[in-house]
Amino acid sequence: MVQIRNLCDYPEKIGFCLDTCHAFASGLWTGENSGDLLEKGESLGYYAELKAIHLNNSKYPTGSKKDRHANIFHTNGLIKAQQLMELITSPVFKGIPLVLETPDDEGMTHREEIEMLKQKWG
Repeated sequence: MVQIRNLCDYPEKIGFCLDTCHAFASGLWTGENSGDLLEKGESLGYYAELKAIHLNNSKYPTGSKKDRHANIFHTNGLIKAQQLMELITSPVFKGIPLVLETPDDEGMTHREEIEMLKQKWG
């Protein structure tokens, strides 16, 4: 994506959005390799153009290629809350807006989930 952006006539008009479920479902991020993911994104210049993060969990295992979002703290999410927290609270993402992109029909409202995120992660 960085290379495609660099080849565009107006690269300054293109920014990136990291989706935690997409990264997990693709196998790019396993939940265990946050350091590698952060390092790779830094070295490629990806994070310099990161404009937003879609924060969500995954209903399917890493590498499954299935993009099905789950709530951050719900039991059917396969990304551990600790793994998400370690990634999202990285200094690399400081100041990047988080967009909660989770189902609202699994027993927790978005308002409740946002409040829980604030309480647990600051």
